[in-house]
Amino acid sequence: MNHEMKNTLEEIKRENSALKGKCTNYETALQGLQERLDSNLETGKEMSKRKLDEWKKIWIKEREEEKVNFAEVVKQQIEEKTKDTVIQVIKEKEELMRDTVDKKKCMVIYELEEKKNPVKIMREKEEKEMVKEIISVVQDKEQS
Repeated sequence: MNHEMKNTLEEIKRENSALKGKCTNYETALQGLQERLDSNLETGKEMSKRKLDEWKKIWIKEREEEKVNFAEVVKQQIEEKTKDTVIQVIKEKEELMRDTVDKKKCMVIYELEEKKNPVKIMREKEEKEMVKEIISVVQDKEQS
């Protein structure tokens, strides 16, 4: 038994030394792979930062274009709403439009000029004077 145990022990030692050699080779290979992986990760991080920066620039540019497009859409909607409101007021106030047109026609027919004075007091004063002149002219014609 002793002899068998010695043989087995020697066989195990040989296998152990062979396995130690293989283990050393594997550790060396693993260390080389780890170094390559670390270097690839560093370059990968640099590349990913570049890609992220590029994507960020593209995203910012798209957002700016969307802002411009949104501003144009809002402006167009405001213009359309204004047009719709004006059209609606014109439809509701046809008489007002007719009166305005008739007033303009009267001005042309009777050769009266419409003076638009923005100051209310001055405008009313001028209108009163004009009415007095017209009344006096009409009265003079009636008397003669």
